Amino acid sequence: MQTTDDHGALTMKRKQRLADYIGNRNDYTPLIPDYVALIKKATSGSLRNVTFTDESQVGEYLITHLVFSGSPADRSNDAALIRLAKTCLTDHRSLSVLKQSSRLEIDQQILEAALSQFARDRSLASPRIVSSAPVVTSVGSSSHEQPSERQASRTLDDVLTKSQKKDLFVEVRAPYRAQVSDAVIWASLTDVLTSMPAQGTHASNALLCDKERILHRASRIVDQARSAAPSTGQPGDFAGVEPQRTIDELITLEHRAVLLARVRESTSAPLDESTLMASLSRSLQSVKLNASTNSQNAIDRFGQKLVSKSVAHLKSAEAEYFAEQERQRQHQIIHERRLENRHGWEELSHLHPDGVGDICVNKDDATWEIARLSFVVGSGTKKLARAAAIETAERREFSELGEATRASAVESALDEFFSTHVSPENLQAKRFIADLDRSMEASVTELLNERLIALTDEHRVAQKRLETERYIAMWRDYATQHPGRLGTIAGNLSLVFETPPMNRIAGRALIDEIRFEFQQEQSLASSAESQAFTWAIDEITNSTIEIGGRLPDDVINEVRNRTRDALPLTFRGHFNRANALRDARESRRLALIAQVASVLLQAVLQARNRSTSSMVWLHDDGWWEDLCRQYTGTLDIEELEGLSGGDEGRLTPRAQYVLERVAAEREVDLLPGKTTPDDETTAQISLPVPGFRSLETPRDFEELSREWMAWLGYSDSTLTSGGADGGIDVIAQDGVAQVKQYAAQVSSPEVQKFAGASMVYPNKDKLFFGSTRFSSHAVDFANLPHVKIALFQVITDRGQQIEPYSLLAKELLDSRRTG
Repeated sequence: MQTTDDHGALTMKRKQRLADYIGNRNDYTPLIPDYVALIKKATSGSLRNVTFTDESQVGEYLITHLVFSGSPADRSNDAALIRLAKTCLTDHRSLSVLKQSSRLEIDQQILEAALSQFARDRSLASPRIVSSAPVVTSVGSSSHEQPSERQASRTLDDVLTKSQKKDLFVEVRAPYRAQVSDAVIWASLTDVLTSMPAQGTHASNALLCDKERILHRASRIVDQARSAAPSTGQPGDFAGVEPQRTIDELITLEHRAVLLARVRESTSAPLDESTLMASLSRSLQSVKLNASTNSQNAIDRFGQKLVSKSVAHLKSAEAEYFAEQERQRQHQIIHERRLENRHGWEELSHLHPDGVGDICVNKDDATWEIARLSFVVGSGTKKLARAAAIETAERREFSELGEATRASAVESALDEFFSTHVSPENLQAKRFIADLDRSMEASVTELLNERLIALTDEHRVAQKRLETERYIAMWRDYATQHPGRLGTIAGNLSLVFETPPMNRIAGRALIDEIRFEFQQEQSLASSAESQAFTWAIDEITNSTIEIGGRLPDDVINEVRNRTRDALPLTFRGHFNRANALRDARESRRLALIAQVASVLLQAVLQARNRSTSSMVWLHDDGWWEDLCRQYTGTLDIEELEGLSGGDEGRLTPRAQYVLERVAAEREVDLLPGKTTPDDETTAQISLPVPGFRSLETPRDFEELSREWMAWLGYSDSTLTSGGADGGIDVIAQDGVAQVKQYAAQVSSPEVQKFAGASMVYPNKDKLFFGSTRFSSHAVDFANLPHVKIALFQVITDRGQQIEPYSLLAKELLDSRRTG
């Protein structure tokens, strides 16, 4: 007979043999894959949830269920299991067990009745059991005899229980220690039991009569098998080498039950049977002994140790059990306290109806658990809170806010305060209402204060912004009503809130007024005087002025007065500076005249040698030297600087011009008083439109602008030196120019700087060449009557051309095109 596993489950062969007897069928293979599913149903689901496809599965389930739920003796009694399964399936009293429908089900009441009958019937005396017992012929196999033959006799294999067979096995194996395998011993014992008829109906009686004979026959068969079996060379074939086995494999079921009882007595918590058994099994599997050790010896030696280890394993289960008990106790305390608090709220609502809200008429447990404060408190509490909020809103520091704004803030603060969530069932009603009355006024006042302060700050910021906009509008109106009196501040009125320099406030019209008034006392006819006045104005207006929210008239008057007061002394100093610069400039000019006259004479003589006119050969070299000296005396210092380097590109046109005048008998044009060539001569030496070229350096752009200036009629245009040029990049007899190559548009301050730098040339035209557009403020400034600057944009990406922006620029371009 096959053994069962630790949980009492049937082994596959034993399960198949039992199922064959129940269903009277030999082919059980199709049902074997369902065995795992039936095990799960029997252990985890109730009987009502188990469904089957045929009667054989019902019998299989009954056996599985009994193996897992019965006692150790019942689990090992095949005959009792078969009898119960057949009774449930075939007995005429159990026809209602199976209900035929879309699926087969077990009737709960019938099964429970069958299980009760099984529990009462332990004698195994029924002839139905005798007729169902199998005969095992060898280990792991069985032969099915005819029913008539099996009813005649019963063997010891049919009568003895599993524990009795295991005890016999241990006694048979003891003398052989590790010299014979367990399989040979089990096979020998099984042959003996199946060959010996039972002498009594009870297992204990049969074993009492035949035990010695069983042991003798089994030992003889083992000896025969041992002598006949060849040596395998394994360690177990040699004497003295004995394998180790766990106590769980050596101990009998009776001793296991004794240990389980001792473990149960040693635990303080009433743990379930499966937990105790799992802990005991863990301890039994942790100790290994020689395979020949019998169960009693193992218990005597390690019984107390095994119990102690099992109890130690159960400490966590006991702790969890007691923790669960404590949790349940605490839960009960909380539940009782919540019920008490609910009654307290109901009593308070009867005593003070206006102090408690609608919480007492609520039947929803979720609302008792968490609810808004406005739902909990009554109208009286809400009135007190509103009165405190209104009193706070009427304080003086919030008087600048409108009444509607303050009312809205009151409602917002009250709504936030009463939107707070509380748990009524966790609060004592009287204590909560008393605490709320004491703290409510302070809480509402704090919430409202935050809102009113924030609203006041926003109101003040808005008022400040409005005042700023009004103040800027006042300055804008002043600039419109008094054009030219404001400087660059008119384009950036945000400066009125800073401390800007006076030169940004004082416009050209205001400076002209100051100049006119100053001219009544001091002549400004000479260039030195004009230059000194300009320098003095720049120095005085470079100081800052505090506007501080004052009226535009007051600020302009302060600028005028400060300038007029400081102007006489400042002008005197700069006038001396201008005279010194003029004297130095004149000295430099005289030196340049002699130098340029010499190089010009050489260029004229070379040009004369190439000329075919007889008029140029009427005079000797001394006459030409005197003529060149007088002609260079008509040139200004900038032109002399350009010619002093001996650049043939500049000397050759001058020399040619001198020869042409002499050939035409008009050398008088070269003398002082006739410094400007006439229209015919200008047309003769005018240059073509500048051609396209690569602009790699700023100097290339300056050269291109010089060519455009020459094309516009200033044929003697020359570039100044690369050093400090005072803001002048190109100079000619009748004009000066500044060149700026920018990525952004040219702004008004750049044009204003050029206007100041060019004031040393009061009798020359002013031209400004830029690579980009000019701002509207720059154009307006250039068009002022006392400024008059020609603004040109040199365009190189759409072909070589210039575009005028100011009035003077358009006049010059139209004159060149029509000329």
